[in-house]
Amino acid sequence: MPVITVLRSNLVEGNRGPAWERDKYLTTYPEKGRWVDDLWCACKLEHVVYKRYLYLCRDGVMPRRKNFDAVIEHEYAQEEEEEMESTKKRIRTNPELV
Repeated sequence: MPVITVLRSNLVEGNRGPAWERDKYLTTYPEKGRWVDDLWCACKLEHVVYKRYLYLCRDGVMPRRKNFDAVIEHEYAQEEEEEMESTKKRIRTNPELV
């Protein structure tokens, strides 16, 4: 049965913690970034949180950052397109402007 330790209001299982948690009571290990990608791809992390965790993990930052930027750019273009379509619809249905 694993030992559960509570330090600085963080629940830690065993005697290990992520690399960014510097604590004299914990042994740190390099945190791989796959779990961050899994949560973000499942839409369980906001973009701001994902970006922060991305740099904290320090594992494959550049490829993940390129993917992140591509997703942000796509979402921005999609929002613009939806806004233009709604504006077109509003103008076309207004009899005073036709």
